[in-house]
Amino acid sequence: VEEGPVFALCVPGSGDRLTLARWVSALQEQNPTLGRAPVVFRLRDPPGDP
Repeated sequence: VEEGPVFALCVPGSGDRLTLARWVSALQEQNPTLGRAPVVFRLRDPPGDP
């Protein structure tokens, strides 16, 4: 997916895939068009994690 404009940003306390999927699902409840938009997640380990 080529990156383009950023329409939302999420910095969850828990950056696991399940949390991020729930976040996108909640956004889609109010805006179903988001289901057709590409979504890119950049997952990183928190600082200090091995």
